[in-house]
Amino acid sequence: MRIDGIQVAEDSVPITTERSFNAESFTFQAERPFVIGLVAKDFKQNDTGLEYIGTRRQQMGDGGVIVQIKTANGAQVAVSDAGWDMAGFDTSDWPAANVYSARQVDPKDGYDQITWAQEAKLIWGPDPEQSNTVLCRITVE
Repeated sequence: MRIDGIQVAEDSVPITTERSFNAESFTFQAERPFVIGLVAKDFKQNDTGLEYIGTRRQQMGDGGVIVQIKTANGAQVAVSDAGWDMAGFDTSDWPAANVYSARQVDPKDGYDQITWAQEAKLIWGPDPEQSNTVLCRITVE
């Protein structure tokens, strides 16, 4: 995750770790307006998008990311939703983020232990199985 182009966080769990859901919490300082950039990746063994190739569990992987950003006092600043491609620069050739339900993404291992803002949505690219790297940006005014 980057704020105004400066990296402020990186997932502490390697992408090759077998895990359905991973939660990261961190703090950063920024003055409004600021741009949040997020590179989200789903594990894939090769360009087919398959996981666990050659085992009984071989399958297409599915990705999803959910984000909520709060002030130090707990006030909501931004959440992930279908508007994450609407930053103040030309993203006209970017597809809009797709919103998926928890049932569609099926996150486990901690997703339900977080109190998500009602407005925060699981987002990913146009195909949760074949979109393995997703770029997201939003400007926080």
